[in-house]
Amino acid sequence: MRYREPGHSQESPSEYYIRKVEILSLVYNFTPSQVMAEVLQKAPCLWSTVLNPRNYATLAEFQTAIKYHEDLLIEFGEKYERAIKPAQSSSKAYTYKVDSKPQKKTPYCLSKDK
Repeated sequence: MRYREPGHSQESPSEYYIRKVEILSLVYNFTPSQVMAEVLQKAPCLWSTVLNPRNYATLAEFQTAIKYHEDLLIEFGEKYERAIKPAQSSSKAYTYKVDSKPQKKTPYCLSKDK
């Protein structure tokens, strides 16, 4: 699950955190630092410049930091989305034509002296 994935395109960083922690707690028995790492793993990469799991001893502290920096995290998420979309659309623009005709010449020389 990712931040602002389809179906959650308008979620706040706090809403993403809550959604992610609820799902993780149903499936895994992670430590707080593992949960924090999992939350950041599918969030925009710039979030990690603001949120470092080593700075928080509890999930409550981490959640408070997310709420405190929410406007900045939203801005970072929007910058990340703008940077990713042109890269995705340009990669789809390339097409390659395969030459299905057999090659008549060998691209290397075979020596019978060996």
